[in-house]
Amino acid sequence: MSLVATRRARRRGERGSGLPGFVVSFPLLLVLIAALIHVALYEYGQHVLDAAAQEGAASSRVQGGTDAAGQDRANRVLTTVGRGVVLEPTVTVTRSATSVRVQVSGRTVSLLPFLPASVHGDAEAPLEP
Repeated sequence: MSLVATRRARRRGERGSGLPGFVVSFPLLLVLIAALIHVALYEYGQHVLDAAAQEGAASSRVQGGTDAAGQDRANRVLTTVGRGVVLEPTVTVTRSATSVRVQVSGRTVSLLPFLPASVHGDAEAPLEP
């Protein structure tokens, strides 16, 4: 048997051998891509809640500011910036004699059910005299 005939016979025997590897690795690649998108949505949701808490605290800490003003401002940030990403947000404003604290919590869109999706934002600021 010649060298060319041996190579052809060897190639025919290996024909289709890449398909099983592809069948195994492609779903893993899809899960990895979905996990990366999930992490990006989670981080974005975390930043949105932090921004909402900071805006709420800034609105509530001014002279003449109220808890309702801080809660309203945080809710406006959530509806404009976090629409579609942050689900079921809750805003809690707590005032003391010297400071205001805004806590915002919710969950983000989850592509994979086994990864965490709940996020929390918190901001505290001193009251203006």
